[in-house]
Amino acid sequence: MSPTRQLQEGRNAGPTTGLSGPSANDDQHGAHRSSPFSDSQERTVAAEDLETQVLFPEARRLRRRRWTIGVAVLTAALIVVALVVAGAGLSSAKSRPAGTKGQYALSATSVGTARLFFRPVDCIIAPYSDSPSSASSSAISTSEASKLCNSSPLQQVRYPTTTAPDNDNPKLAVVLPSYAGLAAGRYVLGPAQMSGSIVKTAHADLDSQTDEWEVVLDFTGSGSTAFNKNALAPYKCYEEDTSNPPYCALQAIELNGTVLSAPSVDSKNFPGSAEISGSSSEPFTKAQAVKIAGQLRAASKMAPISG
Repeated sequence: MSPTRQLQEGRNAGPTTGLSGPSANDDQHGAHRSSPFSDSQERTVAAEDLETQVLFPEARRLRRRRWTIGVAVLTAALIVVALVVAGAGLSSAKSRPAGTKGQYALSATSVGTARLFFRPVDCIIAPYSDSPSSASSSAISTSEASKLCNSSPLQQVRYPTTTAPDNDNPKLAVVLPSYAGLAAGRYVLGPAQMSGSIVKTAHADLDSQTDEWEVVLDFTGSGSTAFNKNALAPYKCYEEDTSNPPYCALQAIELNGTVLSAPSVDSKNFPGSAEISGSSSEPFTKAQAVKIAGQLRAASKMAPISG
């Protein structure tokens, strides 16, 4: 039997009981063992067995522990990196104006200067029936505006004035078209009560309920106070007939000589913002809402209306 085979058989027989002393192969008189190995060789084998049974498992445990610690450190590092990236994203989101959608914004500088006025509505009349080239483009006095609103529909159709943007004087009454065109009628408006200076910012948004585009106005602190103050009179008119509000319940928002919207004022208190939507027959397109929002932001740099 070869030494290798004897070593293997010895290991298969089970663990040794010690590193010295007689074994089962010794005779009763202490004769030498029949194994071809010497005592030192036997002790070496026993040591190897001990190393295999004790040291190797311990080494494996240490390796597993180091692996576990390494995985934990790597996982912690990945979590820290993810938190840093997420934190940067949150900081970026907080730096935008509330509710603003970047893809729906248009720089105010790209639309140039703009003139925004908030005016009371005296009445709405039909488009001028004759050739536009023969129409006047001036502003009118408040007495003339009152007379026009009290005239017959035939006289209103023949009234030749539609105020041009260049003649849009905030201290006078005006006759302005709707954004939807002259066919939608003309608005006879009183002197402006507020300018674009009450606006802090504006952005285009898609109304989730109507699925139509609108423009959201955010007022400054003083602008919100001014808007609520001027909402009291039209609100009283609104309360007179909520199902069919009279003209005095309307407030027009006009931009560059065009009426964007003339909603009825159904509240006496607005919490710092308002929405401008198109008419039911001519809702704003996305392009219109984005452009209007940019113009309103440009108009926010206007001086306030002075007495």
